[in-house]
Amino acid sequence: MSGESRAWISLSGLGRTLIWLALIGLVAILGQQAGFGVHTLLRLTEANGGEVSRIARRVIAYRLDRVRPTVFRFSQPVSATRILTQPILAQGSAVPGKAWSYSVRVELLDERGGIVSVHEVYSRSVLFESSGKRRGPVQYYRGSDDQVATADEVRIAADRPISAIRVVSGTVDPGVIAIDIRVGERRPLTSAAADSAFVRFNPEDRARLAAANAFPPELLTRQERSAIAVNQWRPIGPVGIDRRDYQMMVLYEEEQEDGAGGFEDDASASGEAGG
Repeated sequence: MSGESRAWISLSGLGRTLIWLALIGLVAILGQQAGFGVHTLLRLTEANGGEVSRIARRVIAYRLDRVRPTVFRFSQPVSATRILTQPILAQGSAVPGKAWSYSVRVELLDERGGIVSVHEVYSRSVLFESSGKRRGPVQYYRGSDDQVATADEVRIAADRPISAIRVVSGTVDPGVIAIDIRVGERRPLTSAAADSAFVRFNPEDRARLAAANAFPPELLTRQERSAIAVNQWRPIGPVGIDRRDYQMMVLYEEEQEDGAGGFEDDASASGEAGG
């Protein structure tokens, strides 16, 4: 008995496969032209719902220049400020156990622009532990494959009230291509207003801010709620025009396995950065 053997793939099936491959290639090319990096495209095409479903929150950060200072002015004179810095690493430079050192120069200014004091702040950041475990959640900028290391925090106090600070990037280790910064001022809350301020936080922020306590937000005492509200910091932006006097960036953070975010800013994601 004789007969023709069936082809392992039909011509119509081969044609559909080639069309899909062509479409995928076209999407990749358009994505690259639009500024999307390889890792960003992978996030956008993941089967679990894509990039948007994985974003826990987003915040605004500002990229420092090594020559031109970035000036942040407070809403009123303060006695201390909180600064978060994050080194941005070249793609593929982060390996387990490797650390990077960098510095920023901070000038505290009075209401007339006079220098109250100058601080050279040195930090050391690690992205992956020696075991290969990542420190903190995944953070990234859209359209960039650069790696964002964990944030370092410093609080600087002044001998007398200051109205602004002036910041420039300092020395950096090889592999650190930029330093991004966020500046905060303490919320001017009285004890009487602190409890109501905590209640006005959205449910996600209340849960995040109360995470260090043994009980959930609903079971905290009035004193505990007031203490949380009084000790929050409000992010402030720099003086001037974006792209001329400073460079604004929107930093995204993916959800962790436990559903918690890593940013410590008081403001919610929607309050810090728009779409």
